[in-house]
Amino acid sequence: MSLSLIMPSAGGACGGCVACLDAPCELTLVHVDMNRCEDDIFGIYIVRADGSERFIRQIDLVSSPAGCCGYDYDSGQECPETRIEVPITISAEDLDACCKFTIALRLEGTNCCNTWTQFTIIGPGGEVFGQSFGQEGLSQSFDIRDLCNPAP
Repeated sequence: MSLSLIMPSAGGACGGCVACLDAPCELTLVHVDMNRCEDDIFGIYIVRADGSERFIRQIDLVSSPAGCCGYDYDSGQECPETRIEVPITISAEDLDACCKFTIALRLEGTNCCNTWTQFTIIGPGGEVFGQSFGQEGLSQSFDIRDLCNPAP
């Protein structure tokens, strides 16, 4: 049996009490290195309404073979994309009064090149969001109802 999390809105800004989440929601963040080069190192965080952060994982975009950048002249092949899948569990503590949470990707280091990369969020109903970004990172807010309770 699951219980719905009912949250009052702040000053009615969210339209009264709303059902945000039936249970913790399982998402997958898919991170792809688009320029096929040893790129930057990013930290993935959930940023909560009170400003606190929950660290999820650090991803280091390294190439295989090492040092491959765009095209591997030794093998005569294009360098493979680096694809990393990161499971993320969103719980009630991550949500604000309007059922929103924020995922932040922050630059934490560099290997050799500046990045051009993409991440996609996959929820229970399939792919729900994709965004390209550079080394400046990205911070994006989501409504949990859109990701975990998609309309038919």
